[in-house]
This record gives sequence, structure tokens and C-alpha cells, in this order.
Amino acid sequence: MPGLEKNLIFPQMIPSLPASAGRDATELRYRRLFETAPYGILVWSADNGTIVDANPRSAELIGRARGELVGRKLWEIEPLQEIATAVRSLHDRRAKNPVRAEGVMLDVGNGRSRRVDVVASLAVIGGERMIQGALHESKRRPEALLAAGIEEILTRELHRAHRSGAWVSVALLAVGGTGSSASLEAIRSRIRGSDVVTPYGDRTFLIVLPDLGLEDARRRVERIADDLARSSTGQVVVGVASSPHHGRSADALLRAVELSLKRG
Repeated sequence: MPGLEKNLIFPQMIPSLPASAGRDATELRYRRLFETAPYGILVWSADNGTIVDANPRSAELIGRARGELVGRKLWEIEPLQEIATAVRSLHDRRAKNPVRAEGVMLDVGNGRSRRVDVVASLAVIGGERMIQGALHESKRRPEALLAAGIEEILTRELHRAHRSGAWVSVALLAVGGTGSSASLEAIRSRIRGSDVVTPYGDRTFLIVLPDLGLEDARRRVERIADDLARSSTGQVVVGVASSPHHGRSADALLRAVELSLKRG
């Protein structure tokens, strides 16, 4: 995440300087940087989670006005509950500083969601433990996230869906007769921008389909399977499972979709 690796410096964290025109100019310069930064900056108490400052870009990413953020606790604001979970270790004093979390899903309302990368660092200001979080809209495709921890990312999607009463479906496609890299690219070209696909064994691929129920997901995946079958020399077998119908945990959903694939 270029530009987010170093700690940001803004007015709340400027070292104490003698009162002077020079100090005023320094504070003004950093305040302007804070207000005009192209990524979001949030500052909150590490002890009680109260947000003490938010720049305009953070409000834009979160989908809330600044006045709806400052003065409230991080976990009281629905889109920020995922960030609170991602950086919880800083509050518990157990983590390395800073903490990085990639692909955090924010539910910004009106059926919209946004993935952000977060770098959160801890500082002691005036005797108080404060956390600053830099938020950057994620440009990476989420496949790498799933490859690094399928259950973790699926759990995050399930948590978001359960809070909003939405569905999450997963599908497994076993593709015969075609190289894995060619099949992955073929599937990737046929899914929505919000969907995620990753290899899941030999010539088998997992697709996560947010906001789709069981039958809608099955129809969508069967269309993909039909397209793949026409361009491959082997059979394409599909398994589909959905939450909450097949369970509310990543483990339950993955076991259900594996069983569905075996049944063909």
C-alpha cells in the first residue's frame, strides 16, 4: 500500500512546540495535509474507541458525514465495525505497531459496499493512547486475500451479510480437460466485480458470491459451467451452498459446498 507505510503526522500528533508564529504555521500546514489527503484518516482513542477526528476522504469512503463520526465509538458505526475487528489487537496491546489489514469490507448503505486497506498505528499523545487509521480504497483483486486465508475472508463476508440480512453463496467448479490457469481466467472473466474466485484444489475453483441466494447463485454458476464445458474437453461439475440456509460459519458453508460438489 504505497503511501500508507509510514505513520501520518497531523495536528493532534504534532510534538509540543513553543507558542510562536512558527508553530502556528506548522500546525496549519499539517492540518491542510490532513484535510486534503487522498486517503482516509481516522483518529480514535485506544482506550474507549471514541473517534476524535476524521478527514473528508475518510467520511467519503465510509459513507457518513464527518459529524456522524466524531464523538462516537468506532464499533457503534456499522461500516466501521469491520475496521474495529481488524485492528482489535492494538486495543489489546498485543500487536506489532502498525497493524495492516487488506480488503476490509465496509457496508456503506443503500446496498453498496466498499473494500479498503487499513494501516493503523498507536501513539501516546498527552498521556493518552490514540490510534490513527489510514484508509485507502483497495485496488487489489480479492483473490489474493482468499488464497491467503479463505475462511477468514469468507467469515468477514458472512458477518457483513448477517448484520444486513443478506445472503452469501459459495460455489465449487470442478473443471475437466482444461489447464488450471486457463480455467481460472475463464471463470474470472464471467463473474461480477463483487465476486471472488480462487483455486481450491486440482482443477477445482471456489467462487464467493455476496448478496446472492441459493437459486440465483446456482443459475449464475451453471451458466458459467455451461460456457466452460463448451470450451473444454471434459465435464464441469458444480456444487453450490448458501448462508444462512446451509449454516452461518465459513466452515459450515465450505463443508456444505464440498458435499454438494460430491453429489454433483
